[in-house]
Amino acid sequence: MPMHIPLRPTTSRRAGRPRLISRPRLTSAVLAGALAFAACGGDDAGRGLASVKGADGDFCRALESFAVSYDDAELTDAKLAAMGRESQAIVELIPADAPEEVTTFFSGLSEMIELSAVWENPETGGIKEEYVDDFLRLTEATTGDPVVAFESYARGECQEGPELGRLFSGGGGARSSPSGAGGAESGAPAQVKRVLDSGPTGVYEQVSLEIGAVTTTDAEPATALSADPVPGSGSSLLVEIDATTEASAGNQFNADHFRLIDPSGASTTARSIVDGNGGEAPLQLRGRDATRGIVVFPTGALVTDVRGYTVSIDRDDRVPALLPLDGPVATPYPFQLEAGATGAMTAPFIPQCSDDYETSVTSAEAVLDADLGDSSGIVRSPRGQRWIRVVLDVTNVTVPTFECQSYSGNYVTVELRLEADGRAEAPANELLFDKIEPGTTGERVHVFPVSVDARELTLVGPGGEPLGRWTVALPAAPGEA
Repeated sequence: MPMHIPLRPTTSRRAGRPRLISRPRLTSAVLAGALAFAACGGDDAGRGLASVKGADGDFCRALESFAVSYDDAELTDAKLAAMGRESQAIVELIPADAPEEVTTFFSGLSEMIELSAVWENPETGGIKEEYVDDFLRLTEATTGDPVVAFESYARGECQEGPELGRLFSGGGGARSSPSGAGGAESGAPAQVKRVLDSGPTGVYEQVSLEIGAVTTTDAEPATALSADPVPGSGSSLLVEIDATTEASAGNQFNADHFRLIDPSGASTTARSIVDGNGGEAPLQLRGRDATRGIVVFPTGALVTDVRGYTVSIDRDDRVPALLPLDGPVATPYPFQLEAGATGAMTAPFIPQCSDDYETSVTSAEAVLDADLGDSSGIVRSPRGQRWIRVVLDVTNVTVPTFECQSYSGNYVTVELRLEADGRAEAPANELLFDKIEPGTTGERVHVFPVSVDARELTLVGPGGEPLGRWTVALPAAPGEA
């Protein structure tokens, strides 16, 4: 029966710029995915171990000491320090005939524990920007093939002992399934059934979220899709999600960003997100990236019919995205506004001199996701609000005069306003001071926040010149109420 490491629930709830998991969560999550091996030894440490299975006794004894240091119930700084010392000792004691992946695994684990002392950003609780690449590299080194190679080698070389119970439930240790649970206590096999091969695709902050296989099970989620699932203490619906972004900005989706809405309208927040190795991890995306995760929803019973069920991506006070498991995603956004309006405006740059521009609206639309620039990234609109995205062709028609032999040519977007029912809104995206030379035309993008109840929209220049007008009735977004 495969071993299972209890996973900690995800607790982060921060939207916007991607936020990597903090030190205690990070180390617990990585260990949960990486420490898939049996603790060696027991009371017969040292030469007794070597005589039983032929491995170097110091190597097995170091593994045993590491297992004693690990306690998933309370992963304190003191225990992290002890685990760091023990993991480094193991690196130095790995036998010469061990597979290369064994060294890769424990070297990566040792470095990860060491860096966990310095890479946390105290202001955000996430990882400092300069350590992101280290995080990704070390995560790769401590998951997948290196874990499999280490487990195989450790099991073959060292005698399993009672310390196994410090890491796993269901094998070699003292832990067992909760009272009343099926499976391990009752002997009933775990049930695992695929109820949907693939589902719809939705978009949230310009990240494509595609529903893959959906599985109902009463197995431990981390083992449900393995060859030998371990019976768990309750039922779950496992929803595979492929996340892809072509944007340059990164993003992160945590477990508590996902909800399962049943046919009655009741919703349940996801318990965790597991990766292909059974470890817990968020859906983490860098710019122009793709990733996959399995979102775990607790259910009161096995769900064998997903008709009427919907997965909702719901963060903070933002407009959610709904993905019905039995049907296509329906959304009225982007909501197109009429293009083609032309106008003219004057932008003073010193008291007696100014620049003259002619404008043409090449596109206008109401959207739920808008790129607000490098400092803010792509942002979902809050509930009750929409982004109005206006693209202008701007031509500098300034003619130098005797008084003004020079010109600025600096097209300043902050000087534009979108009046929504008489209320002036400044652009939400980063200010543009791009130079547009006389006689040339440049394309400029402007993003304005407006209430979903707004009816009359007018784009105006620095002197109140009308550059575009729209009468609108912006539709409600699914799940917004």
